[in-house]
Amino acid sequence: MPRVRRSSALLLLPMLLILLPARDVVRAQQASGIPSGDPTAPIVHRTDLYCAGFISERPITPEYFIVGGEKESDQHWFTTSNVVYVNFGARDGASVGDSLWVVREKGKYENPYTGKDLGRYFEEVGMLRLIAVQRDIGIARVETTCDGMRLGDFVRAYSGYVSPTPREYQPLNRYDLPSGRLSGQIVLARSAREMMTERDIVYLDIGDKNGVKLGQYYTVYRDAGKHEGIVGEQFNPVLEVDDDFPHRLHEYSDERYEGPDFSILRGKKDEDHVIENRGGLPRKVVGEVCIIRVEGKSATAVITRVTQEVFLGDYVELQP
Repeated sequence: MPRVRRSSALLLLPMLLILLPARDVVRAQQASGIPSGDPTAPIVHRTDLYCAGFISERPITPEYFIVGGEKESDQHWFTTSNVVYVNFGARDGASVGDSLWVVREKGKYENPYTGKDLGRYFEEVGMLRLIAVQRDIGIARVETTCDGMRLGDFVRAYSGYVSPTPREYQPLNRYDLPSGRLSGQIVLARSAREMMTERDIVYLDIGDKNGVKLGQYYTVYRDAGKHEGIVGEQFNPVLEVDDDFPHRLHEYSDERYEGPDFSILRGKKDEDHVIENRGGLPRKVVGEVCIIRVEGKSATAVITRVTQEVFLGDYVELQP
């Protein structure tokens, strides 16, 4: 009898699977291609939002900064729960419980592809909370770290960041035509990455002055071609100087090894000729980003979906 019940349960299993919600399956089928990325996840996680960084043309003067630490004789970097000292005290309006944001300037930055001046790049290092205040000095505990803090990192009042509200899921059309809407370029990525994927933070060369708004979605794309991305066209120097195979770069390795009259290589168009004379290829859509910070000439965005690696230099276009 137990064997009969077991068999009946196995027969019912496929029916139960059919009745289960097919929400995720439908979402995958609706898209043109299947980009990776969880459409139900938040736009940006807390740590990524607070540690995003930005490129700003606004002058940010480091008036206050970290001047010491409780254990500075034993460590050069400060992290969560460490106590540090800042030159922001009662005379400057500091109060116990205030939150301060630690920022590190990395220097002037411009679009490496066009030379457009974007301002100065700032890393966000973490957040402090004042636990005691003296006249000239504030004593603070490190509450959030994006990187190790060090003497000289400057601090400013924390105004709070708000993550954009997730929108209703929309398929990512990999083969749509350009819309002619606002477009820009990915010019930098956090942690100096050159190839990025979902949840990575990138910086665009368009900002508030161009009409960029918090929460906007942009399609990431590039021109289709044999050689793509930041690496560019690659050549094999061994083959170019190898006298034993002078025709290696043509259709056959050498006349000695040339195929017979009915070889499948016979009669085909030269590949370079085909590439040079083709036109109208669709652009290659490789992902999607959402704007999480906006400055005058630049914006910070998080990659929400990808179909493959996103490269520095890839273009973005505002979605409808």
